[in-house]
Amino acid sequence: MIDDRELARLADRYRASIAGPSPESRLLSAVPWFLGWPAEPTCLVRCLRHEVDRFVEAPCPATFSLIAPLSDASPQRLDDLILSLRLQSWLRWELVLVDAGDAAEGMTAAVQEWTGRDPRIRLVEVPGAAAPAGARDAAVAAAAGEFIGFVDGSSLLHPCALGILARHLAADRSINLVHTNEAEVDAAAERVVRFLYRPSLDLFTLLRTNSVGRLAMVRRDLLLRASLDLGDVPRPRHPGLLDHDLMIRFAASGLARPEGVPFFLHYRRAAPGSPSCDEVPREDREAWLGAWLSRIYPGMSASILPPSPESGQAFPAIRLRPAGGRCRPTLLAIVPFRDEADLTIRCLESIERQRHELSLEVLLVDNRSQDPATTARIRSWLAADRRNAYSFVEYKGPFNYGRMHNAAIGAHGRGRDLVLFLNNDVELISEDCLQTMAMHLMADASCGFVGIRLLYPGGPAVQHGGIKVCDGATYVCGFHPLGHSSSVEEYVNDERVAMGVTFACAMTRRATFQSLGGLDEVLMPNAYGDVDLCLRALEAGLRNHYFGTLVGIHHESRTRGRSVEDAEFVALYRRHGMALARWRLGVFASRGPAEGCRPVGWPPDQAEAGRPVLLPLRYRIADRIHGAVKRIAGHVGR
Repeated sequence: MIDDRELARLADRYRASIAGPSPESRLLSAVPWFLGWPAEPTCLVRCLRHEVDRFVEAPCPATFSLIAPLSDASPQRLDDLILSLRLQSWLRWELVLVDAGDAAEGMTAAVQEWTGRDPRIRLVEVPGAAAPAGARDAAVAAAAGEFIGFVDGSSLLHPCALGILARHLAADRSINLVHTNEAEVDAAAERVVRFLYRPSLDLFTLLRTNSVGRLAMVRRDLLLRASLDLGDVPRPRHPGLLDHDLMIRFAASGLARPEGVPFFLHYRRAAPGSPSCDEVPREDREAWLGAWLSRIYPGMSASILPPSPESGQAFPAIRLRPAGGRCRPTLLAIVPFRDEADLTIRCLESIERQRHELSLEVLLVDNRSQDPATTARIRSWLAADRRNAYSFVEYKGPFNYGRMHNAAIGAHGRGRDLVLFLNNDVELISEDCLQTMAMHLMADASCGFVGIRLLYPGGPAVQHGGIKVCDGATYVCGFHPLGHSSSVEEYVNDERVAMGVTFACAMTRRATFQSLGGLDEVLMPNAYGDVDLCLRALEAGLRNHYFGTLVGIHHESRTRGRSVEDAEFVALYRRHGMALARWRLGVFASRGPAEGCRPVGWPPDQAEAGRPVLLPLRYRIADRIHGAVKRIAGHVGR
């Protein structure tokens, strides 16, 4: 793209433009640039001057081609995009502008001015293109870079963006797709409105939303191989689906070696007229997604449940069921308990209400109940006609969560396809929990564990929305605390990949459980055993899937209360410190709004954390009574 002599001339002009009065320096000072923190302009200029000198002599330099349609650009926005590119300390780039005959008035003169000023900017005209994909193909064919990416005509790139991407690509030459976090700015690009954390390429999430950020650079050979039609899934004609479809092709091809870079390198603005998945007619979107689901889950038929304001969902939900035959997986559900007969029976009744086509056995494990009426109450409940099969065993050893469940699966799990971990203080509200979790595990071999959204009793607040590494202060041991996602900004009402799911309600394949070695009985007998096993699944190449569209109530720690868990917590970090650190940098969340370097109002107030789920009146009354008794008892204790 650029020879060494031209590179040296560009570097000289670059140093002058960022230091002195110029359109580039004005943009540099006007936009609140972030990487992971705010950058003061003088400091950023100094950084860029150092970087450009290093990058001129960089070994194995990557070359980038960015493709931008003129259909969604105005002259002013195009100027900003080009100036942000001319601010890049990585000089080996080109911008390919695509005119498919739909450019706004005044764009011709603006394009001609820029192509005359900078040889790295080129125009590709595609008159009468058969479809948006045809215009894109023409631009890709004209692009000269080793890596190709697609941006909007209203995009902005952080001045360090291409340099940071080039560093990652030089450090690992096997990477063929690199993408970044994003910041959303107001129309004038003078204020960051919110931060968008983007996870790495993942097919489960992509089937529900285009979770990959707008700045994604793809190696040319991957783009050409994966962008071809796969089987009976043609590329969509609607421009609002092109980017999403392409990311699914990368993930489904098995060819992608992705890397998510945890910096805010792409700045996006809402641009009237820009193609958006929201503008795609629902029928077209569901037909396109249905074709992908048929290809990815052969032997299954899928129902697509659209998001709705009432549900709090941002993305569609997917329900799988066997196609053309009856699939009846065998499931062992393990429900440990100690006393609390009424609470346990409430859990069991919620299992009885489940709509499923599973061969289900529920194993009740009594661990040292003290109340002599407990066994009688539960056996009396079991004596009535029940839809599911139930077994009752005693575990007389001291409480050891790992040993108790390992023993139960070893003695009763033989021949079972699936295992469900279910606390006796959990009540399943969604009546399709078991069927949905089971069918997903049977269809998706990449899934390690699947969990659901759990609410606190008596209200809409979310207790468990997927396990995460928390931001902010560290514990005395120096590690970041672990917690549960709980806000709509963390997509707790949606289906997505999570670092882990609580075993208060989680399902897995028995073969997966055994291949991972079961639960830890020594270092984590009381707590964090579920997180440990979920992290072992991640390290084995599996993913943990969280279904926020399935709901239960967690009467948390009613049976045993809380205890000191410091030893388990440190053991978890010593074993999985690298995985925890990487996950913390790659969460899927919308952080904001933003002011300075810290988002305002983050985390959201607990009262705002979720949408209400209407529970039966008797449950709400019982929960309120229980809460009042606890408060009174607490005051008396003090």
